[in-house]
Amino acid sequence: MIAIRPRLLPAALLAVFFVSAAPAGAQPSVEAPTGDAMLPRLQQWVRSDAMPAGGGVVRIRPENCMAMEAEACTYWTTAPTFVMYFPDLEYLWTEPHHSEAERASTALNFYHELGHVLDFGLPRHAYRVSWFRIMHYQAPGSARQLRELVSERSPSLWLSALDAEGAEVIPDEQFAQAYNYCAEAMSYQQVQATMAGIYWGFSYDPSRRQYREACELIRTL
Repeated sequence: MIAIRPRLLPAALLAVFFVSAAPAGAQPSVEAPTGDAMLPRLQQWVRSDAMPAGGGVVRIRPENCMAMEAEACTYWTTAPTFVMYFPDLEYLWTEPHHSEAERASTALNFYHELGHVLDFGLPRHAYRVSWFRIMHYQAPGSARQLRELVSERSPSLWLSALDAEGAEVIPDEQFAQAYNYCAEAMSYQQVQATMAGIYWGFSYDPSRRQYREACELIRTL
């Protein structure tokens, strides 16, 4: 079982408005235990996703990801099946006094996990080389690292790399961060506003060009 790092929900929340977009192609089916009131909403988010998320099955466990001390995380089990820990937060919609920003961050958190589902569910990962170029990461240092990056599900270089300034980054998490904004078909201005107070993380702070190219790349997968 391969663990995929979680995204913690931020404490500070601000309002944001998203644009709608046509849903993408192949998407996974989402299953959950009886009684998970949030399942219809998760299924609707998958149908509304502006990016592909691959096929297969995502099985929801409506609880926090205690093993990683986070609200959500995703595990690859046997292709094409994933287990996603994602608590039942339907009360954000059914109870009073909850903000639109809380609801927005919950959707983005789910899309972040779908970014991992897409990435780890694909049989080949040649797009990761393009991702390194888009984000100006330092290139693989050997032919072996390059081969592992495109052929293995979770090679070490996809979990820890260096950016152009030599700072450590987590490529798979930055990829999932880009995915959650692209899934909502956000403009660059909306991404900047969202990162300022609703949903951010993993040092992902793209330029306008990097964000555009990220969405273009993910849309081809």
